[in-house]
Amino acid sequence: MWTANLSNSLYVSLMTIIAATNITGSACGQCDPEQIAKLLAPDGAQNDGLGVSVSVSGDAAVIGAPHDDDQGSESGSAHIFRYDGANWIHEAKLMASDGAEFDEFGASVAISGDIGVFGAPGNDVLAPQDGAAYVFDLPDCHGDPTAPEDITGDGVVDMLDLIAVLAAWGWI
Repeated sequence: MWTANLSNSLYVSLMTIIAATNITGSACGQCDPEQIAKLLAPDGAQNDGLGVSVSVSGDAAVIGAPHDDDQGSESGSAHIFRYDGANWIHEAKLMASDGAEFDEFGASVAISGDIGVFGAPGNDVLAPQDGAAYVFDLPDCHGDPTAPEDITGDGVVDMLDLIAVLAAWGWI
């Protein structure tokens, strides 16, 4: 029991030291964050949910709007923005090639280099709401990016196609 109390005291003491160090900034230097931009969808509408998911790689940002209604209620979308050295420029709006009501495309987003992956947890392919992930090639597009082919030839662009792409690149 005495050891537990000592451990708890030590933990509290260390957390106090860490907190005090972070407050004064002496351990990490001064941090003075400054907002440099506010990114908005050019066609934003009430309850689109832009910003539910965000990912940045280099000068590109992908931002999900899973409640966008362009392909049916809550079908979802995502937006690509690029930083040109002075401003964040909206480059494209992405939607699932087979987007439908309640898919929530853009609920999760990820970008690495020129590849973007976008989750649609409500997608109904094999079973109700079994979900899907869409992989897009996102070169410095200044236009519409393209969705990849059905790499595995099973008639659906799905996680198996993503695995095939990642394996081809030696990532898995």
